[in-house]
Amino acid sequence: MLAEGHARRRAGARSLTVALQLTSRGRALLAERLGGVRARLRAQALTSGGTRSASARTRALLQLERFTTPPGSWLPGEAALSERGERFRRSLRGKRVAVAALRCEGHSAWVGALAVESGSLSLAHATLFCRAVAKLGGRRQMVVGRGTAEPIADNASEAGRAKNRRVVVTVTHRPARIP
Repeated sequence: MLAEGHARRRAGARSLTVALQLTSRGRALLAERLGGVRARLRAQALTSGGTRSASARTRALLQLERFTTPPGSWLPGEAALSERGERFRRSLRGKRVAVAALRCEGHSAWVGALAVESGSLSLAHATLFCRAVAKLGGRRQMVVGRGTAEPIADNASEAGRAKNRRVVVTVTHRPARIP
């Protein structure tokens, strides 16, 4: 999974930042694991005082993570999560680490006359979900309502409309410092 690591250290600094280069398989595995994977970092260095080693527990994360609320997460015509949506939101607990920023893009389903209100509804979906996720970490937020402009399924059936009612969240992580 890990191709190689590179370390940078400023003179006199008491922390170390390690950037890992992942193979395509490693990136794919991390993309499937929301919140990254637990890892143990071991380092050994030659210093003027001899060989020094250290280890620390950390988490391997992609700098950008993207996830979408599952189909059926939103009540039709409302800015409210269904029971399935609430379960998904609760499942995010403990997976939001080192969050620098959140971007939430709301989408809605096209249902005839309700298409006019879809922009404000999709924005309300994004706002509600972004606030809930922000409680788990992350201060900067950007909220966007896309309305019915980008469907991923046919709006002719309820199953298709359930897929189209979604929020896509992009999480930007900040690099963690290991003391």
